[in-house]
Amino acid sequence: MIERLVNINYKEQLEKKLVEHFDFDIEIVLRDYDPTKNMNVTIIILSNNITNYVTG
Repeated sequence: MIERLVNINYKEQLEKKLVEHFDFDIEIVLRDYDPTKNMNVTIIILSNNITNYVTG
């Protein structure tokens, strides 16, 4: 339960910072943790192609 709450909070904070700093229009932030490998993965799906953000 605690891990799930931490995960939700992390995704919310990450999305907030990405919008504040880069003005990204984010569709979804996905995150998963594999305890056997002790690894996290985060996937961020943007509403627009990334080139729209980096080239103006």
